[in-house]
Amino acid sequence: MTIPINRAFEFHLADDDMVWIAAHGEETDLVHDIYLDKTDSERVLFLFRSGIPIIGPLLSTNARPVNYFGDCLDKRDGGGGDVDMAREVVSEIISELRSTFNVQSDPLGRIDPFFTTRGGIDTENPILVSKVGASLSGQQTGLLTREVGSSAELAEADVGKKGKDDYTIFYKIEVTPQIAGT
Repeated sequence: MTIPINRAFEFHLADDDMVWIAAHGEETDLVHDIYLDKTDSERVLFLFRSGIPIIGPLLSTNARPVNYFGDCLDKRDGGGGDVDMAREVVSEIISELRSTFNVQSDPLGRIDPFFTTRGGIDTENPILVSKVGASLSGQQTGLLTREVGSSAELAEADVGKKGKDDYTIFYKIEVTPQIAGT
């Protein structure tokens, strides 16, 4: 699948400057998915007169949105907050998000300058502006990444092995000399 970005960026660089291509991101799971398909009104926690908080659209005139600070926290310094209500609010949020427990978002492949992913196929990265000429069409391959142990650090997975490419970025660099005195 090809996803065209169709964006142009203009930079003012000297001949001995370098152009670096880098990319990384995540495919978000569950926590984002739970809220992605909900409208703003479905993301509000409502407090019904019974004192039971419920996430979702306002279904009754017998309910109001939860004011987290006023309903839950302000009691700390003699305010009107309610510790029991805070417990109810947290329990409802945990209930809503229980399916996301220990489900990590999936990292997208990483493209790092100076790291050769596919020698002979990927374009030199970084590259001196003076080596580009008038124009250069390039590509960089994002390799699959995974967590190193339980460190939350990501590293490229099985570099050089078939099927470990996550995506490829195709780009074009155009160099237009600046005219002195303009």
